[in-house]
Amino acid sequence: MNRRDFLHLAGLAGLTLAVPSVARRSWAGSPDIDTTRLWVFVHAGGGWDPTLLCDPKGGAATDPAAVDHYDPATIATYGNLRCAPLPKVQAFFAAHGDKVLVLNGVDCQTNSHDAGTRFTWSGHLSEGWPCMAALVAAQTAPNRALAFVSYGGYDNTAGVAPLTRLGSPDTFARLAQPDLLDPTQPARYHTAATSARIEAAAQARLQAMNDRPMSPRAHANASALYALRTGDNDLGKLVAALPPKLDADPLKQQAQLIVAGFQSGLAVSANMTRGGFDTHGDHDANHIPAMENLMDAVGFLWDTAVAAGIADRLTVVVGSDFGRTPQYNAGKGKDHWSVTSVLAMGAGITGNRVVGATTADVKALTVNPQTLALDPGGIRLTPGSIHRSLRQLAGLEGTPWAAKFPITDPLLPLLTGG
Repeated sequence: MNRRDFLHLAGLAGLTLAVPSVARRSWAGSPDIDTTRLWVFVHAGGGWDPTLLCDPKGGAATDPAAVDHYDPATIATYGNLRCAPLPKVQAFFAAHGDKVLVLNGVDCQTNSHDAGTRFTWSGHLSEGWPCMAALVAAQTAPNRALAFVSYGGYDNTAGVAPLTRLGSPDTFARLAQPDLLDPTQPARYHTAATSARIEAAAQARLQAMNDRPMSPRAHANASALYALRTGDNDLGKLVAALPPKLDADPLKQQAQLIVAGFQSGLAVSANMTRGGFDTHGDHDANHIPAMENLMDAVGFLWDTAVAAGIADRLTVVVGSDFGRTPQYNAGKGKDHWSVTSVLAMGAGITGNRVVGATTADVKALTVNPQTLALDPGGIRLTPGSIHRSLRQLAGLEGTPWAAKFPITDPLLPLLTGG
């Protein structure tokens, strides 16, 4: 495969690779690999309805003021958690509720998709703040090849870390093994002897280039090209970690590729995303399948991480742009509402807890900043306060990154309860 063909395929995959120097080694197998915390941020694009998830209300379909069209008596309880009577939502909480923290009554302070998504995933309403996933990558793994991978949502990096968009696994396999006619077959373009001569020539050329005065960027580009041509590259480690067969569901495929990135030692943070939640019309018909698919995929993500042996280091956060209105509109839809919910689970999270709440008409209640109990004289939960807690868990509090991108919301004991 020549350089032009490689660049063409990389473009099709939406993939950008950077290899700092020829002497660089993959992080896979490094002494710290078994202790590095891993993060997945799952975005429900469009503004989800927490009353169909973790803040259930219920109501009669014949009642024009009903928040939901299901019987309140069908609301399910798992430990301290309550959820709407959707089969796959119930299955998620039944299997994983002991690991899940529910944050209800989170005030996004906006009904704008862009601002709400930015606030939820950066902790700041203003433009220019990096997403949490980028900060994690910059702080904990600045030299890993695919430190932050994303399937969309809010993935602004503000220049703190490189972003890799993962695409087709078939394309990854072709890039990782450029001498194979077909990545699934042993046939090669060259014989073993010819491949060895090509590799020796490439190595000699690279050494000659490195012996000449060059800028650091030129050295990095030369090293990257050599690594990709020889097949001794990080992408091959990602391909090797992929399961034999990907799930038919696109969201579950995202989970499988992300876990492969973690298992290969190349990635430490990732965005998953699913759209379809902006249901201004036919809310129940459109929103319920989207919610069930989302939570089924989050459970699948966790089970895949368990099978890969990385779940003990994995923290998952699930959220959306904002919430949806308490009542249905004339088109049987629900409109934008600034009050929402956020879920967190896994490493560093004390599960089977609910912090915050909403009224019967989905208005945020306030909590005591010390005890987190509902308190009329307390404060509202915000994405900013959630991010302060997440930053603390990630070791970002007090770092130059925190100083460069400050969040002034109060630091609350949200993740562990004190």
